[in-house]
Amino acid sequence: MDGQLKMKKKCQAIQNNNHRPSWVESGQIIVIYAVALVATLVLVAIAYDLGGAFVTYQRATTATQAAAFAAAQQIDMAEFYSTNEVKIDPSAAAATAGQYASLNNEGLAIVSIGVYDDHVVVVSQMAYQSFFADAIGFGSIESEITAIGYPAFGIDDKGQ
Repeated sequence: MDGQLKMKKKCQAIQNNNHRPSWVESGQIIVIYAVALVATLVLVAIAYDLGGAFVTYQRATTATQAAAFAAAQQIDMAEFYSTNEVKIDPSAAAATAGQYASLNNEGLAIVSIGVYDDHVVVVSQMAYQSFFADAIGFGSIESEITAIGYPAFGIDDKGQ
């Protein structure tokens, strides 16, 4: 019995030396939760801004391609009737490209319109005003888009 009593006292002494008060360990989960919450909110904000920028870019790309295609359809009919060659009318193509770009995307800025005999090149610029990234100094996301349009009259070779 003496041995068991000594062993019990020895175990209690070890437990008492390793035992911390319960108030020392309380509240650790709050710190972990706060850090995880902030990290999650930052990831959501990044996803929101990048998603908005991607949608804006896709809309601007579609509008630029539509403008280039519509401009390429502006055939110089006088040239066509006299020489039987399809050439693009530069003034009508430029006006049509600007009109299509503004109708399809109000925030799209046309940088340049190049009209050649057999194709039209439209270069535009889009800007996405970020919502969350503005708070850390990234005001807007900008991109330049280039689209090439060809007449859709079955032209395979120049001068056909």
